[in-house]
Amino acid sequence: MSKPRQSATGSALIYLVAIFLFMVAILSINVGLNMYFAPNSDLTSSLIYLSVGVVSIGLVGMTLLRVRRNSSMAGITPKVLSVVRCAQCSFKQIKSFAIGDYVFKAEGRCSQCGNESLFINGIYADDLRRRPNVLTG
Repeated sequence: MSKPRQSATGSALIYLVAIFLFMVAILSINVGLNMYFAPNSDLTSSLIYLSVGVVSIGLVGMTLLRVRRNSSMAGITPKVLSVVRCAQCSFKQIKSFAIGDYVFKAEGRCSQCGNESLFINGIYADDLRRRPNVLTG
């Protein structure tokens, strides 16, 4: 269901590899610029070095943003809720999800009208990040 959390050594290793690849990308751009401005140089090779450097910097940047986003969301576990409704009356109840719950599962007798028409209408995850903080409002 949920992805395992990444360890601190795993994140540190990713940052070290990203720094190394960033330095390689800068070196590639430097070589590409030196080849481009050198007299009697191969234009194709210099453009290849420049494009490899620029693409590498882009990929390193995207990787760092993704690792940062995943580490900031690691402590948030959503609360899964089930919506129970009655088919006869307007009764609606929100309860915590239990293993074995599924949509349209019969839940038994309605507490308002007494019919055997209570069923699970929906299952969703409550987004805890969007709730206002109690201290800050």
